[in-house]
Amino acid sequence: MTATAAASLTPSQVATLDDVEAAYRKRDDLLERLNAQNQYVGEVVRKARAAGNTWAAIAERAGTSDVAVLKASRRPELERQTA
Repeated sequence: MTATAAASLTPSQVATLDDVEAAYRKRDDLLERLNAQNQYVGEVVRKARAAGNTWAAIAERAGTSDVAVLKASRRPELERQTA
């Protein structure tokens, strides 16, 4: 938004635009957290399979379908941070 357009906004308009900005920022933060969680789920599903668990057993414990855990196992692995 240009400075001229911003100057012509009422306080109410500015407040609602601030709310929109905050909502989108919160959504973006949640998406980042969900992506990290999805990667983690994939990692633990792969570990469960490597330990000899069946897809059906993993799905039952997770409360989801065999297809969902199979898809989770194919998610990219977490990037390891090295310090």
